[in-house]
Amino acid sequence: MSNLDLWDRVSKTNPDHTKKAGRFTAIDAYQQIRTATAEFGRVGEGWGWQVQSEQVIDGHAIVRIRFWWRQSDGHSGEYEEYGTAIISRMKDEAFKSALTDAITKALSRLGFNADVFLGKFDSNKYVEERRLEIKNEEAVNAYEVHKELFDKVMPIVQGISDPDDLKAWYKDVEDALPFMKEEARDLYDKLVAAYSEARQRVKTPALAAAE
Repeated sequence: MSNLDLWDRVSKTNPDHTKKAGRFTAIDAYQQIRTATAEFGRVGEGWGWQVQSEQVIDGHAIVRIRFWWRQSDGHSGEYEEYGTAIISRMKDEAFKSALTDAITKALSRLGFNADVFLGKFDSNKYVEERRLEIKNEEAVNAYEVHKELFDKVMPIVQGISDPDDLKAWYKDVEDALPFMKEEARDLYDKLVAAYSEARQRVKTPALAAAE
């Protein structure tokens, strides 16, 4: 196991989970929490924080936390981090923002959204490359979902010899077919061909949506 395994898994950021704040790129805090929950488990069980102190210095709310985490493989750790926020009108809101800042910084020490903290989001080229990478990943994931369904239902339709069974089979897959046609056309074509063969075999009229 490499020391960078965790870092490599969580370091890349989806541009849709960021927004520009002046010259800086702000990370969607709840998306970051979601990613940490997927990695460690629920807040308070696999990771979390304790507020150690809150103070106001020169118009800024400053929060100090003790951050901790642990993985299923036994690796764990804890350390302190600070967060800050400008106090405008409501002091309580400033402390909430400072706490969010502290959590974001603490997670960044483990590699979460490291590409943002490394300044890569300052490059439009990098951001567009990330969008393309995510699009390709989503396409692969969608295809795998369709392939799982295809592997399940294809042997069934190939063995059907009763019209009622064919209608029931079609009803089960009907909602998935438009998505399969869009995202896994080769699987769709094979499934529709198998359905047509089964229809001829059992002598039942075509079901319109598969035409």
